Amino acid sequence: MNIYRARLNKNTLQEVPEAERKLFVTIAHLQNEIRFALYGVVWSHDFTSENEIEVHGQISINFFYLKILAGKLNEGWQLIQTYHNSTKSIALDFNSNGDEEAIRLLKEIKNYFSKNNAIHDIRNLSFHYSPDDLIKQLEEMPDKLDMYIAKENDATL
Repeated sequence: MNIYRARLNKNTLQEVPEAERKLFVTIAHLQNEIRFALYGVVWSHDFTSENEIEVHGQISINFFYLKILAGKLNEGWQLIQTYHNSTKSIALDFNSNGDEEAIRLLKEIKNYFSKNNAIHDIRNLSFHYSPDDLIKQLEEMPDKLDMYIAKENDATL
């Protein structure tokens, strides 16, 4: 893995117009969180253990990271809508000076989020708890459910 360091001068960054400075700092922060969630998905995807309980735990961890990733991607779109698309000077500058591929990709993202999509659905299921919706899922589950209890008394279904 190649890692490069770039240094930013805080005083220079503070001279950037406020809307652009806010967008830059927030996108950089969001990018870090998306990358960490993605690493979690990748690192937890090995389900090759012969121990069924271990595999179930790995699947649960993988689903957790996928839900976090979906939430971060959804919030990233909200950020783009709020600070990029609605700030005319930023949007116009990007559309006038942006790389062709970046402009195309932004259009693809806009198209994806302009209709119902899996990321939005996963995010809503993951961050809005509904006992009524969860109990409905019980009808679809097998007659015998596995429950794992750790020595520390953590429980999960």
